[in-house]
Amino acid sequence: MLWEEIQNSLQKEIEGLKNSLAYGNASDYHSYMNIVGKISGLEWSQQEIKRLVNTMVYEDNEED
Repeated sequence: MLWEEIQNSLQKEIEGLKNSLAYGNASDYHSYMNIVGKISGLEWSQQEIKRLVNTMVYEDNEED
């Protein structure tokens, strides 16, 4: 399913960014905040896409 592929792709990117932080790859505070912001944005995207998919599926089911 398309949603699962999107979910996996977003999750891989989030994990990569978290690992980058864990290994100390943020050279300064600005870089750290940039990575944290990306993680936050990707996590928000995951939740929003999940909400939209669930809304569309439930609305489709209610119309049947």
